[in-house]
Amino acid sequence: ILLDNAGRLPLNFLSENPPKEFTLKNPNILPINERLEYYRNLATAIEKDTKAYRNLTNRLKDAITLALKRIQWNFKTAIPMYYPTMDKMSLLLPLSLVDDEIVDIALVAEKTKSGNYIGHTILPLNWAYSNARLVARPDSDWLVAEEIDTATDEDENE
Repeated sequence: ILLDNAGRLPLNFLSENPPKEFTLKNPNILPINERLEYYRNLATAIEKDTKAYRNLTNRLKDAITLALKRIQWNFKTAIPMYYPTMDKMSLLLPLSLVDDEIVDIALVAEKTKSGNYIGHTILPLNWAYSNARLVARPDSDWLVAEEIDTATDEDENE
């Protein structure tokens, strides 16, 4: 999730544990080709810096644990999402990577044949909202259209 989707991670999350010998910058001001190269370099830098990778991974695990607790408190926290090209239903889970009170990104979890769920990718909130609307209007406390920054990730393809 971290390496394949480095470009989807919030900048404040990365700035807390930046990889060594890599300068973080705002990718939204870069042209699309430079932005994609920046994300590839970022993933490589995270992979090479084991301390940063471990710290980011541990924070991601903590965010997943918190999301699972939120779902136990209120099942509506997990929002259904339909992926038409694969004809699959998934659940969107809120991940709070920087501050436990603010949702930064959505984890996409799919049900496996064994009945368990596996998280396989993350989506920026504007993508999550668009994908959730294919099923129904999201009825949640964390995926609210008015609170989503639509200015980011406009050029990026899923």
